[in-house]
Amino acid sequence: SEGYRRLYLHLAATEANVPVVTVAGDDASIVATVASNIAAAAAYEARNTLLVDVDPVTSTIASIFRVRSNPGLSGIIAETSDWAESITQTTVGRDRYLDLLPSGTRRKGVPSAEVAERIRMDFARMERRYDFIVIAAPTAYVQRRAASILPGPDVVLCARVAHMKIARLKDTVESLRALDLRVHGLVLWNDDMP
Repeated sequence: SEGYRRLYLHLAATEANVPVVTVAGDDASIVATVASNIAAAAAYEARNTLLVDVDPVTSTIASIFRVRSNPGLSGIIAETSDWAESITQTTVGRDRYLDLLPSGTRRKGVPSAEVAERIRMDFARMERRYDFIVIAAPTAYVQRRAASILPGPDVVLCARVAHMKIARLKDTVESLRALDLRVHGLVLWNDDMP
């Protein structure tokens, strides 16, 4: 839709120039829907785009695109698979392609500091291959900045209208900023659950 296209263009604007953005929120299906639509908007703009899901509990991105979830990011973290075999490609529209890295389902616990650093370095290499990387992550995961695998400080926060209190939303934004994360936008979901 035009709203997602505008959000993508804001993120890709000359002043911002954000190569990696994390879409975060408390509702996994909303986060995955918003992240998927931003990635699709980037693909429609002829950008080489990677969409990543870091939530192995829900594997929502895999469900949206009807791809298998494993080996996914979990396999990369566990070193049982590599990036090439974990990334899958899907068609967006008639002639655009989008690369997907599903979450996988085999991960247990928080990755160690060494593993997190290895994955962040891998993402840095991926930034040379892709014009734009969109990561779908729960807010609680983003708030673990030091222990998370997220490679960049740029965040788009999702909130459900009439379900998230303004005080809680304010606290969430302040906690993200306290971690030196940049909140580029706020998506207010005012519709039925996707």
